[in-house]
Amino acid sequence: MISDMPISIIGGGRVGIALGILAARAGLEVVAVGGRGKMRTKAAAKLIGKGVKALDIKEAAALGKLVFITVSDDAILPVCSVISMADKWAPGAVVAHCSGALSSETLQLARQRGAQVGSMHPLQTFATIDSAVDVLPGSYLFIEGDPQAVQSLTEFGWAIGGKCVPIEPKSKVMYHVAAVMACNYVASLLDAALTAGEQAGIERRTFMAALEPLVQATVHNVLTMDVAESLTGPIVRRDIGTITTHLETIKDDLLANFYRSMGAQTIRVAIKHYLITAQEGVEMLYKMLPASE
Repeated sequence: MISDMPISIIGGGRVGIALGILAARAGLEVVAVGGRGKMRTKAAAKLIGKGVKALDIKEAAALGKLVFITVSDDAILPVCSVISMADKWAPGAVVAHCSGALSSETLQLARQRGAQVGSMHPLQTFATIDSAVDVLPGSYLFIEGDPQAVQSLTEFGWAIGGKCVPIEPKSKVMYHVAAVMACNYVASLLDAALTAGEQAGIERRTFMAALEPLVQATVHNVLTMDVAESLTGPIVRRDIGTITTHLETIKDDLLANFYRSMGAQTIRVAIKHYLITAQEGVEMLYKMLPASE
Protein backbone atom coordinates (compact mmCIF):
# COMPACT_ATOMS: atom_id res chain seq x y z
CA MET A 1 0.00 0.00 0.00
CA ILE A 2 1.11 3.55 -0.69
CA SER A 3 0.92 4.38 3.03
CA ASP A 4 3.73 1.88 3.62
CA MET A 5 6.05 3.39 1.00
CA PRO A 6 8.49 6.12 2.10
CA ILE A 7 8.68 8.71 -0.67
CA SER A 8 11.81 10.37 -2.03
CA ILE A 9 11.77 13.15 -4.56
CA ILE A 10 14.70 13.75 -6.87
CA GLY A 11 14.64 17.34 -8.12
CA GLY A 12 13.63 20.51 -6.31
CA GLY A 13 11.48 22.11 -8.98
CA ARG A 14 7.82 23.11 -9.00
CA VAL A 15 6.38 19.66 -9.72
CA GLY A 16 8.58 17.79 -7.26
CA ILE A 17 7.95 20.22 -4.41
CA ALA A 18 4.20 20.30 -5.10
CA LEU A 19 4.01 16.49 -5.11
CA GLY A 20 5.91 16.41 -1.84
CA ILE A 21 3.69 19.02 -0.19
CA LEU A 22 0.50 17.29 -1.29
CA ALA A 23 1.82 13.88 -0.26
CA ALA A 24 2.66 15.19 3.22
CA ARG A 25 -0.79 16.78 3.50
CA ALA A 26 -2.33 13.43 2.57
CA GLY A 27 -0.50 11.78 5.46
CA LEU A 28 2.07 10.00 3.30
CA GLU A 29 5.68 9.77 4.46
CA VAL A 30 8.03 12.00 2.47
CA VAL A 31 11.53 11.18 3.70
CA ALA A 32 13.94 13.03 1.43
CA VAL A 33 14.56 15.43 -1.41
CA GLY A 34 17.60 14.82 -3.57
CA GLY A 35 19.41 17.37 -5.67
CA ARG A 36 22.80 18.63 -6.77
CA GLY A 37 22.48 22.17 -5.40
CA LYS A 38 22.61 22.10 -1.60
CA MET A 39 20.82 25.40 -0.98
CA ARG A 40 18.03 24.69 -3.42
CA THR A 41 17.60 21.13 -2.11
CA LYS A 42 17.42 22.36 1.49
CA ALA A 43 14.85 24.97 0.50
CA ALA A 44 12.75 22.32 -1.26
CA ALA A 45 12.88 19.99 1.74
CA LYS A 46 11.86 22.83 4.06
CA LEU A 47 8.87 23.71 1.88
CA ILE A 48 7.65 20.10 1.88
CA GLY A 49 7.69 19.81 5.66
CA LYS A 50 9.46 19.00 8.88
CA GLY A 51 11.64 15.93 8.97
CA VAL A 52 12.25 15.83 5.21
CA LYS A 53 15.97 15.38 4.60
CA ALA A 54 17.94 17.29 1.99
CA LEU A 55 20.48 14.90 0.47
CA ASP A 56 22.38 14.18 -2.69
CA ILE A 57 20.39 12.20 -5.23
CA LYS A 58 21.88 8.78 -4.43
CA GLU A 59 21.30 9.15 -0.70
CA ALA A 60 17.76 10.43 -1.18
CA ALA A 61 16.84 7.62 -3.58
CA ALA A 62 18.20 5.01 -1.17
CA LEU A 63 15.75 6.12 1.55
CA GLY A 64 12.64 5.91 -0.62
CA LYS A 65 10.51 2.99 -1.66
CA LEU A 66 8.61 5.25 -4.06
CA VAL A 67 11.11 7.49 -5.85
CA PHE A 68 9.92 10.33 -8.07
CA ILE A 69 12.40 11.74 -10.59
CA THR A 70 11.10 15.26 -11.22
CA VAL A 71 13.87 16.73 -13.36
CA SER A 72 13.99 17.92 -16.97
CA ASP A 73 13.46 15.29 -19.65
CA ASP A 74 17.11 15.36 -20.71
CA ALA A 75 18.23 14.74 -17.11
CA ILE A 76 15.96 11.75 -16.39
CA LEU A 77 18.21 9.09 -17.90
CA PRO A 78 21.44 10.42 -16.29
CA VAL A 79 19.71 10.68 -12.89
CA CYS A 80 18.29 7.18 -13.23
CA SER A 81 21.77 5.94 -14.07
CA VAL A 82 23.25 7.56 -10.95
CA ILE A 83 20.62 6.32 -8.50
CA SER A 84 20.73 2.80 -9.97
CA MET A 85 24.50 2.39 -9.62
CA ALA A 86 24.38 1.27 -5.98
CA ASP A 87 23.00 -1.99 -4.61
CA LYS A 88 19.87 -3.48 -6.10
CA TRP A 89 16.59 -1.76 -5.31
CA ALA A 90 14.66 -3.14 -2.35
CA PRO A 91 11.82 -5.55 -3.20
CA GLY A 92 8.72 -3.59 -4.17
CA ALA A 93 10.59 -0.36 -4.84
CA VAL A 94 9.05 1.89 -7.50
CA VAL A 95 10.96 4.48 -9.54
CA ALA A 96 8.87 6.92 -11.58
CA HIS A 97 9.30 10.11 -13.55
CA CYS A 98 6.81 12.87 -14.38
CA SER A 99 7.67 13.58 -18.01
CA GLY A 100 4.88 13.92 -20.53
CA ALA A 101 6.94 12.94 -23.57
CA LEU A 102 8.98 10.03 -22.20
CA SER A 103 7.69 6.61 -21.24
CA SER A 104 8.81 4.43 -18.35
CA GLU A 105 11.22 2.66 -20.71
CA THR A 106 13.58 5.56 -20.00
CA LEU A 107 14.00 4.01 -16.53
CA GLN A 108 15.24 0.66 -17.87
CA LEU A 109 18.41 0.87 -15.75
CA ALA A 110 16.33 0.99 -12.57
CA ARG A 111 14.25 -1.95 -13.79
CA GLN A 112 17.40 -3.94 -14.42
CA ARG A 113 18.42 -3.32 -10.81
CA GLY A 114 15.14 -4.73 -9.51
CA ALA A 115 12.81 -1.72 -9.33
CA GLN A 116 9.34 -1.48 -10.79
CA VAL A 117 9.24 1.55 -13.08
CA GLY A 118 6.52 3.89 -14.26
CA SER A 119 5.60 7.44 -15.14
CA MET A 120 2.91 9.79 -13.89
CA HIS A 121 2.31 12.95 -15.90
CA PRO A 122 -0.06 15.66 -14.63
CA LEU A 123 -1.98 17.12 -17.57
CA GLN A 124 -1.65 20.62 -16.22
CA THR A 125 0.58 23.66 -16.45
CA PHE A 126 2.33 25.07 -13.37
CA ALA A 127 3.51 28.67 -13.24
CA THR A 128 4.58 28.57 -9.59
CA ILE A 129 4.86 26.11 -6.69
CA ASP A 130 1.75 27.59 -5.08
CA SER A 131 -0.29 27.26 -8.26
CA ALA A 132 0.92 23.67 -8.69
CA VAL A 133 -0.22 22.81 -5.15
CA ASP A 134 -3.58 24.46 -5.86
CA VAL A 135 -4.36 22.84 -9.22
CA LEU A 136 -2.81 19.37 -8.94
CA PRO A 137 -5.77 18.11 -6.86
CA GLY A 138 -8.48 17.58 -9.44
CA SER A 139 -6.03 17.38 -12.34
CA TYR A 140 -5.79 14.31 -14.55
CA LEU A 141 -2.71 12.16 -14.01
CA PHE A 142 -1.75 9.89 -16.89
CA ILE A 143 0.04 6.78 -15.62
CA GLU A 144 1.91 3.94 -17.31
CA GLY A 145 4.58 1.39 -16.50
CA ASP A 146 5.08 -1.95 -14.79
CA PRO A 147 1.94 -3.31 -13.08
CA GLN A 148 3.12 -2.74 -9.51
CA ALA A 149 4.35 0.74 -10.40
CA VAL A 150 1.01 1.63 -12.00
CA GLN A 151 -0.82 0.42 -8.89
CA SER A 152 1.41 2.42 -6.52
CA LEU A 153 1.28 5.56 -8.66
CA THR A 154 -2.49 5.29 -8.97
CA GLU A 155 -2.84 5.00 -5.19
CA PHE A 156 -0.53 8.00 -4.82
CA GLY A 157 -2.46 9.99 -7.41
CA TRP A 158 -5.81 9.40 -5.75
CA ALA A 159 -4.28 10.21 -2.34
CA ILE A 160 -3.25 13.71 -3.49
CA GLY A 161 -6.62 14.33 -5.12
CA GLY A 162 -5.76 13.56 -8.73
CA LYS A 163 -7.84 11.77 -11.35
CA CYS A 164 -5.80 8.81 -12.57
CA VAL A 165 -5.95 7.54 -16.14
CA PRO A 166 -3.91 4.55 -17.39
CA ILE A 167 -2.09 4.87 -20.71
CA GLU A 168 0.06 2.47 -22.74
CA PRO A 169 3.81 3.22 -22.81
CA LYS A 170 3.78 3.09 -26.62
CA SER A 171 1.12 5.83 -26.70
CA LYS A 172 3.05 8.28 -24.52
CA VAL A 173 4.55 10.38 -27.32
CA MET A 174 1.25 10.87 -29.16
CA TYR A 175 -0.42 11.68 -25.84
CA HIS A 176 2.17 14.41 -25.33
CA VAL A 177 1.61 15.69 -28.87
CA ALA A 178 -2.05 16.17 -27.93
CA ALA A 179 -1.11 17.93 -24.69
CA VAL A 180 1.29 20.31 -26.46
CA MET A 181 -1.36 21.18 -29.04
CA ALA A 182 -3.96 21.87 -26.35
CA CYS A 183 -1.66 23.99 -24.19
CA ASN A 184 1.36 25.49 -25.96
CA TYR A 185 -0.17 25.80 -29.41
CA VAL A 186 -3.33 27.43 -28.10
CA ALA A 187 -1.09 30.19 -26.75
CA SER A 188 0.59 30.44 -30.15
CA LEU A 189 -2.79 30.55 -31.88
CA LEU A 190 -3.86 33.48 -29.70
CA ASP A 191 -0.57 35.25 -30.42
CA ALA A 192 -1.25 34.84 -34.15
CA ALA A 193 -4.69 36.39 -33.67
CA LEU A 194 -3.18 39.28 -31.70
CA THR A 195 -0.56 39.78 -34.42
CA ALA A 196 -3.30 39.97 -37.04
CA GLY A 197 -5.12 42.48 -34.86
CA GLU A 198 -2.00 44.63 -34.63
CA GLN A 199 -1.68 44.52 -38.40
CA ALA A 200 -5.25 45.79 -38.51
CA GLY A 201 -4.15 48.77 -36.45
CA ILE A 202 -5.58 47.63 -33.10
CA GLU A 203 -3.46 48.07 -29.99
CA ARG A 204 -2.46 44.65 -28.61
CA ARG A 205 -3.85 45.09 -25.09
CA THR A 206 -7.12 46.44 -26.42
CA PHE A 207 -7.51 43.50 -28.78
CA MET A 208 -6.60 41.04 -26.03
CA ALA A 209 -9.42 42.44 -23.91
CA ALA A 210 -11.78 42.31 -26.90
CA LEU A 211 -10.88 38.70 -27.69
CA GLU A 212 -11.21 37.45 -24.12
CA PRO A 213 -15.01 36.90 -24.06
CA LEU A 214 -14.88 35.38 -27.56
CA VAL A 215 -12.12 32.95 -26.62
CA GLN A 216 -13.80 32.02 -23.33
CA ALA A 217 -17.13 31.41 -25.07
CA THR A 218 -15.46 29.27 -27.74
CA VAL A 219 -13.63 27.12 -25.19
CA HIS A 220 -16.80 26.79 -23.12
CA ASN A 221 -18.79 25.69 -26.17
CA VAL A 222 -16.16 23.13 -27.21
CA LEU A 223 -16.00 21.65 -23.71
CA THR A 224 -19.76 21.51 -23.21
CA MET A 225 -21.10 20.82 -26.71
CA ASP A 226 -18.15 19.23 -28.59
CA VAL A 227 -16.06 20.61 -31.44
CA ALA A 228 -18.50 20.13 -34.32
CA GLU A 229 -21.40 21.92 -32.64
CA SER A 230 -19.11 24.81 -31.70
CA LEU A 231 -17.68 25.34 -35.18
CA THR A 232 -18.63 28.61 -36.86
CA GLY A 233 -17.02 30.87 -39.45
CA PRO A 234 -16.44 31.03 -43.21
CA ILE A 235 -15.54 27.36 -43.73
CA VAL A 236 -18.77 26.06 -42.20
CA ARG A 237 -20.67 28.75 -44.13
CA ARG A 238 -18.87 27.65 -47.31
CA ASP A 239 -17.78 31.27 -47.76
CA ILE A 240 -14.90 30.78 -50.19
CA GLY A 241 -14.86 34.47 -51.08
CA THR A 242 -14.09 35.52 -47.50
CA ILE A 243 -11.33 32.91 -47.18
CA THR A 244 -9.75 34.14 -50.42
CA THR A 245 -9.95 37.77 -49.30
CA HIS A 246 -8.35 36.89 -45.96
CA LEU A 247 -5.38 35.25 -47.65
CA GLU A 248 -5.00 38.10 -50.13
CA THR A 249 -4.91 40.57 -47.23
CA ILE A 250 -2.36 38.75 -45.06
CA LYS A 251 1.12 39.93 -46.07
CA ASP A 252 3.06 38.00 -43.45
CA ASP A 253 3.99 34.63 -45.01
CA LEU A 254 4.24 32.84 -41.66
CA LEU A 255 0.84 34.14 -40.59
CA ALA A 256 -0.66 33.17 -43.96
CA ASN A 257 0.70 29.63 -43.67
CA PHE A 258 -0.64 29.41 -40.13
CA TYR A 259 -4.06 30.48 -41.41
CA ARG A 260 -3.89 27.81 -44.13
CA SER A 261 -2.92 25.10 -41.63
CA MET A 262 -5.74 26.01 -39.26
CA GLY A 263 -8.13 26.23 -42.20
CA ALA A 264 -7.13 22.78 -43.43
CA GLN A 265 -7.76 21.29 -39.97
CA THR A 266 -11.12 23.07 -39.77
CA ILE A 267 -12.08 21.66 -43.17
CA ARG A 268 -11.12 18.21 -41.93
CA VAL A 269 -13.37 18.59 -38.88
CA ALA A 270 -16.23 19.98 -40.96
CA ILE A 271 -16.09 17.07 -43.43
CA LYS A 272 -15.80 14.51 -40.61
CA HIS A 273 -18.98 15.82 -38.99
CA TYR A 274 -20.89 16.31 -42.25
CA LEU A 275 -20.98 20.10 -41.95
CA ILE A 276 -19.64 20.36 -45.51
CA THR A 277 -19.19 17.82 -48.26
CA ALA A 278 -15.84 16.38 -49.24
CA GLN A 279 -16.12 18.15 -52.60
CA GLU A 280 -16.73 21.49 -50.90
CA GLY A 281 -13.74 20.85 -48.68
CA VAL A 282 -11.49 20.09 -51.65
CA GLU A 283 -12.62 23.30 -53.39
CA MET A 284 -11.80 25.37 -50.32
CA LEU A 285 -8.41 23.70 -49.90
CA TYR A 286 -7.62 24.47 -53.55
CA LYS A 287 -8.52 28.14 -53.05
CA MET A 288 -6.27 28.26 -49.98
CA LEU A 289 -3.17 27.07 -51.82
CA PRO A 290 -0.40 29.68 -52.12
CA ALA A 291 -0.31 31.44 -55.48
CA SER A 292 2.27 29.89 -57.82
CA GLU A 293 5.34 31.96 -58.58
